Amino acid sequence: MISKKFIFSILSLFVFIILFVSVSYSYFVYNKEVVNIDLQSGDINIDFTNENNNSSTVSSQIMGDSTGINSPNYLEFTVTGTADTESILYELEIVPNSDNSIDSKNIKYYLTEVDNNNETPLTAPLLYTELYDSMVNNGKGIYQNIVSGNQDGTSKTTIKKYRLRAWIDETYTNKTGGNFGYGVYLYAFNVDSSKYIKVSFNLNDGRSTGLSKYVEKNKEYGSLPKLVNQERIFLGWKINDNDANYIMESNVTSETTNHTLKAIWSLTAGEFLQERSETQAACISTEPNKSSFYGEIDADVIYYTGNDESCLKNYVWYSGKLWRIVAIYPNGMIKLVTENPMTTIHFGSTINFNGSWMDQWLSQEFLPTLYNNENIIVQNAEWNVKETTLTTDPYLERVANDTVTERVGLLNDFEYIKSGSSAGYLNIGQYWWLMTPYNSSRVYRITEEGYNDHNPTLSGASGVRPSIVIKTNVIFDTESYDGTRLSPFHIVGDAEEGKTNELLNTRISGEFVKFNNELYRIVGVENNTTKIVKTDYIQNPNSTNTNKYLGYFGSDLYYGTKSANNSFWDYYLTDANGWLSTLNDTSLLVPGTYYQGYYLDNNSYKRAICATYDDMVSTKDCVKISDANKTYTGLVGLLHAGEMMASHQSLLTHVSSSTTYKSMWLITLNNISNVDSIHSVISGGYIGSYQPNSIENAVRPTLHLKSETKITSGSGFINDPYVIG
Repeated sequence: MISKKFIFSILSLFVFIILFVSVSYSYFVYNKEVVNIDLQSGDINIDFTNENNNSSTVSSQIMGDSTGINSPNYLEFTVTGTADTESILYELEIVPNSDNSIDSKNIKYYLTEVDNNNETPLTAPLLYTELYDSMVNNGKGIYQNIVSGNQDGTSKTTIKKYRLRAWIDETYTNKTGGNFGYGVYLYAFNVDSSKYIKVSFNLNDGRSTGLSKYVEKNKEYGSLPKLVNQERIFLGWKINDNDANYIMESNVTSETTNHTLKAIWSLTAGEFLQERSETQAACISTEPNKSSFYGEIDADVIYYTGNDESCLKNYVWYSGKLWRIVAIYPNGMIKLVTENPMTTIHFGSTINFNGSWMDQWLSQEFLPTLYNNENIIVQNAEWNVKETTLTTDPYLERVANDTVTERVGLLNDFEYIKSGSSAGYLNIGQYWWLMTPYNSSRVYRITEEGYNDHNPTLSGASGVRPSIVIKTNVIFDTESYDGTRLSPFHIVGDAEEGKTNELLNTRISGEFVKFNNELYRIVGVENNTTKIVKTDYIQNPNSTNTNKYLGYFGSDLYYGTKSANNSFWDYYLTDANGWLSTLNDTSLLVPGTYYQGYYLDNNSYKRAICATYDDMVSTKDCVKISDANKTYTGLVGLLHAGEMMASHQSLLTHVSSSTTYKSMWLITLNNISNVDSIHSVISGGYIGSYQPNSIENAVRPTLHLKSETKITSGSGFINDPYVIG
C-alpha cells in the first residue's frame, strides 16, 4: 500500500455536472485552468479537451446500464505524464458536491479509455458506493495507472484519453427532479514500478468488466472494492471461486505477478435452497407435480417434510416473525408460514375465504406489519380454496373459481400432509386454521394433537398462521445465519434491524424488546406509543391459589374495576402496590387505552378490536353500535381478541415439573344482550369464554411506551432484543 507521504502534489480540478430529471439535457461547467504537477521523476497534468464545448455532455434522464454506457453525453479529458528514473502512479477520483439534491447513491459512473475513438471499458457501470470503497490507496479513486520512463533511464511521455459518463440510475424514484454535481481529482505518486503488481477485480456476476489497482509486492492488499447489487449480497474476494478463505484487506500479497480477484456473491433464496435440496435429500421430499401453477410445467415442487430441525434448517426471520419454509417452486418462489399463530379468531360466517373475517385480518391487520412487503412478497399469488382429498394436490387439480388472488393467505390441507402431518414440523401442539374447505359448512383446521380436523363448525375461534409467497430474487443471508431456530435466515433489504437512536414506534409487531431486564414483544403502535406484551406469564403473590401463575379475571366483567380481593388479576395489575411496583423503572411508560369490545361467534373480530359505542372514537373501519362497551385507560392492560400476539405466545411452558400452562385471559367481553363472560385463549390456542370469577387463568401484561422511546442497541431478535431508553 502506498503511504500518503509519497503524495507530492494534488491537482484538484472540479467539474460540475448539473442533472435535471424533468428535462432531457444538462450542462457541465469546469475550471478551465490547467495545472501541472511537478514531481521528482517528472510531471503530469490533466486537460479537459472539450473545454469549449457547452453542449449536452451528461444525460439527466433516468436510464439503465445498457443505455448509459452508450450515451453520447460524456466528459472527455486527457492525462499526460512524463517520467524518467522513477514511475508515476496516478489516480482519478470522483467527489460529489456537498449541495447535491440528488443522492449520489442514485448516480452511476462509467469510465472508458479512448484510442482513435475506440473505447475500452475501465470500470463497469458502478454506483458511487461501489467506486468510493474501491481499489485505490486512499480508498476514493475510481482508476489507477502507472506512467513509466524508458528502461535506459531517459524520460518517456504517456498520453491517455478518457471518457466519463454519468447518469441517474433506475434506483432513483423521486420524479420531481434535482441537481447533481461532482469534482474530478487527479492524485500523483512517485513509485518504483518494478515493486508493483496489478490486481484486477472480476465482478463474476455477468457484468462486463471490473476494477483494478496497483499493490506493492509482499505488502497488504489495502482497500478492496465493496460492491453493491440489487439481487445479490456481495460476500468478498477470492483468487479462485472455490478457495476456502476470502482475500482480506490485511492479507499480504503472496502473488508476484499481476493477478485477478473474483467477486463472490450470495445465491438468491431460491437458488440456495434448490442447491441445498440436492445435498440434503434426506430432509426434503421432492414430488413430481409437473405444476404449471407457478409457471414451470415440467419441474418439481420441493416440500420440506419431517421434524428434524437440525436437518431441515428451514427457519426464516422476517419482519419480527419467525417463519418456516414450506415449499420451493420450480421458478424459485418460496412459500413461508409463521412458526406460531399470530392471533386467534373465527374463520368467518361462511367457508368462502375471499372477503371473510380471516381474509380481512390477514390483509388489513397482518400484511401492514411486514417490512418492505411489496418488494418481498408476490403480489398476485394464487391460493387454492378447493375442497380436496388428502392425496390430491390442489395445484394440479385447479380449475376455474378454485383460487383466490391475495398477497397473504393460509396453508392448504395438501401442504400440511406433505410436511409430514402430525409427525412433521408444522405440528406445533395448537389449533390453527387451514384454507381448505371440507364441505359447504366446514373448513379444515389442525388440532392440538396435529390432526387435520374437519369436525368443527365455523363457530370456533382458532389460531391464525399467515402464509406468504416470496419473490424469486429475494436474498437470504446464508453467510451469517444457518436456518436453525436460533439462527434463522434473514431476508436482506426488509429493514429488519432497527438502528441505534431510531424511535421504537417506527418498528412493527413481533420484534423483541428488553424492558426492566425482561423480554417483551411489540404488539403494535397506537397514538405513537409502542404497545408491548410480556412474553411469559407473571405470578401474583397475593393470589389465594397455590399456583401463583393462576388467578380470576376480576370481581366483575370490566377490567380495572378493582376489588378488595387482591387475588383478582385486574386488582394486582392496576393497583399501585401491585405488579407495577415490582418494575425497577417505569419512566418510559405512558397510559394506554384498552378496549373491551364484544366478540361473539357470529361477529367479526373487528368488534373486539374497535371502540364501538357512540361516544367513543372508532378505529380502522369498524361500524359503531350502541351497546354499553367500556374502555380502560391505564399503565397496564391485557390483549384483546383479534390483536397481534393474541394467541398463546408465552415462552414459559412449564410452571412446575407437573404443571403446563397454555391458558390466559384476554380483555374481551363475550356477549351483548346478556353480558356474562370474558374471553381467554385456552389450551391449544383457541378461544373460550368464562365468567370472570369462575375459572383461573394466567396473564401476560401489556404496556404502552412513550413516543420518544428510542433503540439504544440490539437487533430485535429473541437472542438480541432491543435495549431501549
